[in-house]
Amino acid sequence: MKSHSQGAPAPSAIAMVGRPFVEALLDPRSAFAAPDVVANHAWLSREEKRLILWSWARDLLREVRDGAAEPAACEPVLSVLARYDPAAADEFEGAFAALVSDREGGRAQH
Repeated sequence: MKSHSQGAPAPSAIAMVGRPFVEALLDPRSAFAAPDVVANHAWLSREEKRLILWSWARDLLREVRDGAAEPAACEPVLSVLARYDPAAADEFEGAFAALVSDREGGRAQH
């Protein structure tokens, strides 16, 4: 099947079809008040939740790097992301720790 508009949707079809899902991926905080809201969203699949939380963590990583956010702001996102993708949450946690270490002049423990 070439198009989702013809017949039944593919099994992997996105629950939040179209623009709302795209907007949530591009700017999760504009679509959701908190990471728990993503986790408790009834229409999102497990994979959609993972993708949105991953996007949220990536945005925060960039903000921490640029000095626009503190690393503590990432804890709620990483906590919820760990429910859906523990490996990604660990990777982000390591990246945040590296940024903190860089800020502190490399004094973080190894």
